Amino acid sequence: HCISSAASDVYKRQVRPKLRNVPPIQVPQEAIDEEIAGTWNITLTISAEGRVSDLKIPKAIGYGIDQACRDAWMASRWKPGEKDGTPVAVTGLPYKCQIKAMD
Repeated sequence: HCISSAASDVYKRQVRPKLRNVPPIQVPQEAIDEEIAGTWNITLTISAEGRVSDLKIPKAIGYGIDQACRDAWMASRWKPGEKDGTPVAVTGLPYKCQIKAMD
């Protein structure tokens, strides 16, 4: 049996974005005062240039944490996703925002 080269074209090479760095989250004083800690789901869109172009927090957190998560992740830098060796935007990338308890 012979496999046609056209069949291999069906499988396009796709690579997910890779996180290069994320600045630490600046925990808001209100969250510290209320001893808020936890991990929340977020959804990112990473541009073909390796920057966060959109961020969604499905459930509002409050205590200034939403904005702190947004600020940190919007400043993060990524190696962009690729399709067939070309950088592409990737939407709907699940990630976490974590605030640790302060002593």
